[in-house]
Amino acid sequence: MNNVCKNASAPSNPANELRSEFAHKITVFMGFEESRAADIPGLSLHRRIAPTAPCSMTYEPGVIVIAQGRPRRNYFHVW
Repeated sequence: MNNVCKNASAPSNPANELRSEFAHKITVFMGFEESRAADIPGLSLHRRIAPTAPCSMTYEPGVIVIAQGRPRRNYFHVW
């Protein structure tokens, strides 16, 4: 006899739940600001609601965490 319930929901994904909670906390902290420095030295948060144009610049070495959404890579060739 099969004891599997056909209406049972799929098991939750802990990584997705943590990512969602992390994104929510950042949203609450940021409010409507696009950029905000955190109380941790060297940590800044940036919020974008639409893709941005590519630009050339030099950055200090660092780590980027995308809490929600995904990076979009467009490579433009200028001749």
